[in-house]
Formats: sequence, structure tokens, C-alpha cells
Amino acid sequence: MNIKKLIPALALACIAFIPAANAQDKIVEGKAIFDLEFPTEGMDEQYKAMMPKEATIYFKEGKTRTEMDMSMMTMVNIYNDKDKTMTMLMDMMGKKTATKMDIDKIDSDKKKYTVTKTDETTTIAGYKCYKAWVADDEGTKVEVWYTKDIVGNTTGTRQFKEIEGFMMRYEVPVANMDGNMKMQCKSVQAQKVSDDMFVIPAGYEVKSQEDLMKGK
Repeated sequence: MNIKKLIPALALACIAFIPAANAQDKIVEGKAIFDLEFPTEGMDEQYKAMMPKEATIYFKEGKTRTEMDMSMMTMVNIYNDKDKTMTMLMDMMGKKTATKMDIDKIDSDKKKYTVTKTDETTTIAGYKCYKAWVADDEGTKVEVWYTKDIVGNTTGTRQFKEIEGFMMRYEVPVANMDGNMKMQCKSVQAQKVSDDMFVIPAGYEVKSQEDLMKGK
């Protein structure tokens, strides 16, 4: 796998980190940490070593910030539910770039999805979670576990838009990879989050969305 193809693939995958919630609940602002597992079968050892092992998500008032550390690069994705944009920040060995993207342009999925809720429950990271199945019109089903005790934002992907809660365990396909990325929350902390976490910092070169998707 070429590193230039890996970056936009991770950008697309990160949309799924945006928590989905529609009701007023207990935690409305804070930080969540997820364990990550990427499909690495057939991948060069060099790229396996680069795959992030966890993601840290900050959420506040319709905005989320997802941080992932790779061996030579730090990737940050900032989602704004109000204007439906995602800003990707990359720091590759001191070379800092920023790209602001239209969610509708990068999430080109046109499938129809159906959410089936169940009565099955479990506990993840200390929170009661409910099981649901998300199925597309081609027959593919994905298992999702979500909690109603955390308020995030509306999801950035059509696939999980109808999940009425904060997703705590789930998986999504990753472009340019053979398989799904698996995610499970391991901790959640209610805390104040600065507005500065959701803007492009000084020192970043702004690149176009077209250049990012081409891997430039």
C-alpha cells in the first residue's frame, strides 16, 4: 500500500468516529478514548507499524476532534455539525498541513440503511450499551453497541445516522484496505473542552480537498 493512498483512506474512516446522538443525556462535553484494530492481512510490515492503535475524541456543542498517532505522523480530524465540514490536520515529521472538506463530497455512499434495535445490553467502559444492527440495501449487516448516557453529535456518515446514542463498539470498512476497522471505547471522561481544539492552529499549510484525495 502506498502511503499517499493511506492518508485519504484514514480520512474517510475517521468520519465514523463522529458520535451520534439526538437526546439530552448525562455527558455533553468531554473526551473518549477508543482502541483501534485495522485490517492488516497482506500489508507490508512497514505499514502495519504505522497503523494507529487508539483514537482520542473530544466532543462539545456539535463539534468533535479525533486524534490518532502514527509512527511518523499525527492526524487530527475536526468535525463541525453546523456546517457539515471536516478539517484534517496532519503533522508529518514537522511538515504541517490542513485541509477543510465538505462531508457530502467525501462521503459519497448512496446506499440505503436500516437500523434494527434489540433488547440486548452489555457494559462497555462502565456504560450500559444497547445492541443494534445496521443493514444496507445489499444485505450487509454491521453490529453496533451504543449508550444513551453520552451526548455527542449527529453522525458524519449516512450509515450510522439513525443510531440514537454514542457508539461504543462498532466497525466500518476502510477504503484501499481489505476488511473493516474495529473500534471499542475504553474510557470516557466528562471535562471542559477549549474552543481552540476545533480550529486550525497557526503554522499549518492549507491544502485543497482535491489534493488530499489524490494523495498529494
